[in-house]
Amino acid sequence: MRVCSLAIGFSIGVGTTGIAQTTVTPVSLAARGLPLRADTLDGYAPVNEPRGWFGSYVYRVSKEQVNGKNVYYVTTNYTSKEKGTFQSDTLALDASTLSPLWRRFHAKSDSAEVSFAGRHATGWSEQNGKRVTIDHQLSDEAFAAPMLRWMSPALPLARGSAVTFTTFSIWTNAEDKAVLTITGEESLQLGTRRFEAWVLESRSGTKTWIEKASGRVIQTYAPEGGGRGFWTVLR
Repeated sequence: MRVCSLAIGFSIGVGTTGIAQTTVTPVSLAARGLPLRADTLDGYAPVNEPRGWFGSYVYRVSKEQVNGKNVYYVTTNYTSKEKGTFQSDTLALDASTLSPLWRRFHAKSDSAEVSFAGRHATGWSEQNGKRVTIDHQLSDEAFAAPMLRWMSPALPLARGSAVTFTTFSIWTNAEDKAVLTITGEESLQLGTRRFEAWVLESRSGTKTWIEKASGRVIQTYAPEGGGRGFWTVLR
């Protein structure tokens, strides 16, 4: 997944519930830099068994110099179990500010092509047969894509804290604000490995487990109707 400014760009305050809230913005995250690594997670859904594997995701951040400027490439590549269906999502960012430069999404039925002039996004996207014209001026606090996976350097990871951030959706041509609360800590056993993790939860019931030692997202859960849901788990 906002009230006394600090030099690094945080806005920290106490909400009506008494929970300390922190806003993460592109400026606050850029000051720390994105972690350069690739994480592979497997997707599971309760199909004919408690967890039915349906495919895998590779999340990666790399850094290159382009025309004298350092650029981050934030990519997600998904390969499905059925027929090896593939989709690819790439976002290019100015590494010094995290200002978006362009984004491309390619899949069998969905695709998008968006360019940014400063904070102004233009282009198009098509998802499930619905085509959307992109023409939006991003607010200063908005990220160009869901960035929770790479925000750990800027997150105040402590029990009871709440984190807010804003993302721009290329599928709706609109911004959305997310609020995540750190609800606790868990020790997870994944295969032969044990992880100590923080648990972040959204108002919708979506959960994210972040490893304390590395800041990696090691597991996620998104609820569905009927008490079922989808999981991604670090391979």
